[in-house]
Amino acid sequence: MSGVSRFLRNASIILTVLLLMYGKTPCAAEEVQSPPVDGGWWARDGKKIGCDAGYLYDTAASAGWREAALLGGFIGATALIAGFLDEPVRRNVRGGGSRRGDALALAGRTYGGESAAIAAPVALYGVGFVSGSEGVRDTGRVMAEALILAELTTGIFKGALGRSRPYTGNGADDFRFFRWKDRYMSMPSGHTTVAFTISSVLASRINRWWASAILYSMAGLTAWSRVYDDRHWASDVFFGGAIGVASGILLSRAQRRCGDGAHIAFSPRLLVSGAGVAVVMNFD
Repeated sequence: MSGVSRFLRNASIILTVLLLMYGKTPCAAEEVQSPPVDGGWWARDGKKIGCDAGYLYDTAASAGWREAALLGGFIGATALIAGFLDEPVRRNVRGGGSRRGDALALAGRTYGGESAAIAAPVALYGVGFVSGSEGVRDTGRVMAEALILAELTTGIFKGALGRSRPYTGNGADDFRFFRWKDRYMSMPSGHTTVAFTISSVLASRINRWWASAILYSMAGLTAWSRVYDDRHWASDVFFGGAIGVASGILLSRAQRRCGDGAHIAFSPRLLVSGAGVAVVMNFD
């Protein structure tokens, strides 16, 4: 990995951690809270993981006409993009070797890459564990759960649909079902799935409009980079982004139901003295 790639990866992780530690994540009073669990942190987290899994099962089991309508709208939107926009978007977005475009594409690839998918939840969980902040630790756990759900979903669709990547020259309509080869695993975009999962979890936990704008812009950059690199069609990144957002929101809702009300707060204080200036940060 190049120095630029490492820098962008680390910068994106640090940025998300700092954003996360600003503000509070509300826990609605009407939502069901799990009872206190005796034992150490591992017992509490194990209880929450089980509760999150139960929430996902309940959500799937209780799906009705509203969920069916949302699914139908999503399928219709994906089909429209694939039918009318994939080829034109590719012609206009595909990279031409400009230095600025290549640098932006590198940033997008890094934010949605495998390193970020591993490092972001591990870093958050580790910071929460070391600092004693249950809210930060919960965020790392929820992010890991959402990424597992999202990437499993994406992986299944990739292999089952067998869509040719743009660079193959086979066209946007070429599907070779169950081929399980990288050149035929274009839909949905895995990088875009990762980026939108990370951003949706952090946006939900921070619950600030400006944080959501920054985070979803970073995920959007990842989506753009996959088309720029000629690795995906526009409908692929739309599909992947939808999976990421859905996974992040579902697991964030599960945490609010199953959590104990812990939140994340970041309160900086500026101290000025004759010896200099210091910024003191308290994390709750």
